[in-house]
Amino acid sequence: MPQRLGEILVERGLIDERRLRAALSEAALWGRRLGEVLVARGDCDEGAVLDALVSQLGVELAPLASLGRVPADVLAHVSADEARRLQAIPIGVDGRTGALEVAMSDPGDRATTAMLERLTGRPIRALLALGPQIEAAIDRFYFDGAPPTTDLPFRRLATPARGIARPARRTSVNRTPTP
Repeated sequence: MPQRLGEILVERGLIDERRLRAALSEAALWGRRLGEVLVARGDCDEGAVLDALVSQLGVELAPLASLGRVPADVLAHVSADEARRLQAIPIGVDGRTGALEVAMSDPGDRATTAMLERLTGRPIRALLALGPQIEAAIDRFYFDGAPPTTDLPFRRLATPARGIARPARRTSVNRTPTP
């Protein structure tokens, strides 16, 4: 059984058991990944978490920060919505094997890899990236650096529009006469 991320980080002296337990609790509470919680809390830097994950999973890092652009024909394999949902963005094609290189937050997730293979019709070479890196890459490569604005109407509906009255507050009415 492969060593767990927290164990690797403790073994390397990057965090102590107390910080690990606190981060594991927070990750479970909010449904987030341990590495992302450790980075967000400032307990570990992103590079240390990625290095530990690379050794744990036996995969390569996705070079998202150094990519100038991703060709449109590569991005066309997976829609932006699917990339966000799957936390996986296509970034290239392996010239030797023809496999689609995909940056994934969980490259060990066989179900997501199989879904991507069905979706794209190509073998997948999974590379590792943290979720926030993938989100930033989706914004950068699909939307020229700006997050999409398709959800703006929904945000506007969250508050009543001008001229539309809010529902009246219910007040309790005492129906029995008081002496």
